[in-house]
Amino acid sequence: MSNLPSKMPENLKGALSEWPELSAEEGADLGLLWQITEKADVSPRFNDATQEARMWAAIAQKTIAQPEASKRPAFVRPMMRNPWVYGFVASLVFLVVSVMLFRMTQSETPKELMFLAKVGEIRIEKLPDGSQVTLNSGSEIRFLQTDDHRKAVLKGEAFFEVLHNGKPFSVETFNANVRVMGTRFNVRTIGAKTQVVLESGKVALAGNQDEEARLLLPGQWAEVAGGKVEDPQNVEVKTELSWMNGGFAMTNVVVKDFVAHLVQLYDRPIFVENKRLGSIAITLHYAQRPVLESLLADLCASASCQVLPQRNGFVLR
Repeated sequence: MSNLPSKMPENLKGALSEWPELSAEEGADLGLLWQITEKADVSPRFNDATQEARMWAAIAQKTIAQPEASKRPAFVRPMMRNPWVYGFVASLVFLVVSVMLFRMTQSETPKELMFLAKVGEIRIEKLPDGSQVTLNSGSEIRFLQTDDHRKAVLKGEAFFEVLHNGKPFSVETFNANVRVMGTRFNVRTIGAKTQVVLESGKVALAGNQDEEARLLLPGQWAEVAGGKVEDPQNVEVKTELSWMNGGFAMTNVVVKDFVAHLVQLYDRPIFVENKRLGSIAITLHYAQRPVLESLLADLCASASCQVLPQRNGFVLR
């Protein structure tokens, strides 16, 4: 590198000559720098300001090592969104998931339906499975349908027209269970008993203390008392079901159960003071349902008792 100053020490010239990447201009700049340091007391003045700036830039580039970290790709920090945006998105996701879970739960959980006939009303309802139920005055059913069963819980009296769809259908009362597979039948809870009248098809009737159910055939009537089914009897079905057409029928029913049924139908208090009446069975049939006072008068005419009005109800003596 011949452009170095002659007075520069040979060892420094040798070190600089090993830098093959130095250009002629850069060598001249280093030589000028050497002259400045050698004559510090009489520093030369630069005629060209750009020459001085170029000299120092070259020295810095060649002599100052760049840190390794500066050679790595720059890390770009993601842009920080406002915190409320994240909260809004999280709330929206939670709401959507909650609605989906609620709908799934609703669709999987069977719903129980309740039907009630008011006093003096005969109510006809179509059940979700296509069956039909007719409720007598003051009666109530709760209906539940699952994937493999249909069940109605009855209080009072109702006539069922069950649609056959392959799923068992049962009617439960406080002391009996009626199992059905497509049929027409009547169920009545009266006093401490459950009565079943079969119009068509087949039903299996069992009490809550029976080990086996009893099979009823069309035109038969059976009663559950004390948790057990009594022997089925033949009955006039049309008469027993006359209530559906506005009539009234009680066949061989003891007075205390008869009165319990009247309380349900007419929603009036009736008290039986004469203990003898508890064991007397009464049969009364009407094409049209009579007023309560006339019906009680006929009952006492058959059972040899007296009807006494009292407050809003009656007393039988």
